[in-house]
Amino acid sequence: MTARVGDDYSIASSDVVLLEGETSKPVPIYIIDDVIPELEETFRIELLNVTTGGAKLGVLTRTIITILPSDDPFGAFG
Repeated sequence: MTARVGDDYSIASSDVVLLEGETSKPVPIYIIDDVIPELEETFRIELLNVTTGGAKLGVLTRTIITILPSDDPFGAFG
C-alpha cells in the first residue's frame, strides 16, 4: 500500500455503526486533495470483529482503495 494516512487520506471515524435493519453504511474516509503531483496510490480498508449488537460480517471484509493520479509528477507538455 502506497498511500499515507494524514498525507493522502484521512479517517473521520474508526467506527462504523449499523443500526437495527441496516445492511450497509458508508465508511467515513476522505481523500486529501493536495497540490503535489503524484502517481496512483493505494490503501486497504478492513472491517474487524463486531463489538456489540450481534451483526455478522460477510465473506468480504476488506478492499483496496485506489487514489487516481493527480497530474503527471514527471511533467507533461501538450
